[in-house]
Amino acid sequence: MEISLSKGDIKIKGKNSPALVSNAKLSVGEFVVPGPGEFEINGVDVVGVAVDSRTIYRVNVDNVLVVYLDNLDRKLTEQESNQIGPANVLLIPVETLSADAAAEVVAQLEPQIVVPIGNSENRAKFLKQMGTEQAVAQAKLVTSAEKLPETTTVVVLE
Repeated sequence: MEISLSKGDIKIKGKNSPALVSNAKLSVGEFVVPGPGEFEINGVDVVGVAVDSRTIYRVNVDNVLVVYLDNLDRKLTEQESNQIGPANVLLIPVETLSADAAAEVVAQLEPQIVVPIGNSENRAKFLKQMGTEQAVAQAKLVTSAEKLPETTTVVVLE
């Protein structure tokens, strides 16, 4: 499973259909996920959870659970957190969440890998809050269910 950023889009590639997050919409292959609900598209399981006026997605790609929080601007309620379920990889918006709130959401969902999405200034504040100020930027994240780290790791994508 591979995650990369390109011109503001998030690309998730797995063995089955690729997923793309663009303009807060999730597509798997040619299918655009319409919003909240549970979907199985070309071997990719998707759960969409309504949170305020947005949809948060959990995508199962090659047995790795990737959660995309759209432009979440507050921490999750316990009910929302339970609906989203577990996360192996968390794509967290540091543009709309303060560093403190983003760190709280990480603690709520307990992912193995956290990928902050946003500008470098907000990302730096988040990294400091997480205690990982020296995170090295990389072009893409490549992982598998067998290679997930034991403790929460922050990965910065270029």
